[in-house]
Amino acid sequence: MNIQFYINRPHDSEYTEAEFPIVLDDFRRMIDIFVYLINTMAEEKLKDESWRYYSETLAIKYTLNANSLSQILGGSRLESSLSNVATNIIDLSSLFILMRAEIENYLTFYYLYIQPKTKSEQEYRFLIYELAGLTSRQKLNIVIPEVEAKKKEEEKRIDEIIQSLAQNRFFLSLDQVQQKKILKDRTAKLVGWNILVEQTELTSEVFRKLWKLSSNYAHSEYLSLMQIKEYLTKPHEVVSTRNLIQTMLMMLTCGFITDFSGLYPEIAQRFAKLPANDIRVIQLFTRTAKAQI
Repeated sequence: MNIQFYINRPHDSEYTEAEFPIVLDDFRRMIDIFVYLINTMAEEKLKDESWRYYSETLAIKYTLNANSLSQILGGSRLESSLSNVATNIIDLSSLFILMRAEIENYLTFYYLYIQPKTKSEQEYRFLIYELAGLTSRQKLNIVIPEVEAKKKEEEKRIDEIIQSLAQNRFFLSLDQVQQKKILKDRTAKLVGWNILVEQTELTSEVFRKLWKLSSNYAHSEYLSLMQIKEYLTKPHEVVSTRNLIQTMLMMLTCGFITDFSGLYPEIAQRFAKLPANDIRVIQLFTRTAKAQI
């Protein structure tokens, strides 16, 4: 990655069609670096509590979506073997849906592993996150032997989680009214997405607007139809939106890489050994994502 390419260009300028492949290649390089850092946990055989080890799983989930986004950002070829007509379409509706997933993935990681001040608070947050997920599956009314067996197994795990909470220092520091509410409501997070965006170091207003816009696409099929139609009539506007999503995605990815690298000394050491230009580009996009420019 070439740091000068990003430093020398105006902050709000759009990528030209000639520049976009360079940017897309850099994004794919970022994904490659992220996977390389994630592999540290297995290669170094890092030992930690199981609840904290799920940070690796969240990072893997993020990179899987990022790989899909990198393919869509390059354009989706629409063609038929029965005719000679072919069109390269920028599938914005899919980009927005996956972008929403990436924002929520990072926010979940931040909520579970970066925001808590102590390990006991990290454990507490993960336990109620796990409790909410398993409780939700208990409500499934699917009469299949495998599902029923899984539900019985997870019912035991729910009991174990409640016992673990009863011994957790952070949970015990809450007043009894809060404790009872948490065990009764069993919500995955203590705050909603909007508030969580505000609580991160991200440029909250920008990412909140993008999350809301992305959520609209996830909930409205009609918006997707409009976007495909607009591609044929207003291609420049679609390209501008694609460029914006690409930039925001690179900011979010670099912010995630930076936070993930801080979890374990072994990952930080591996990050520090990356090529200098790669580190500088990641730091630049991280500062932009966290409004430190």
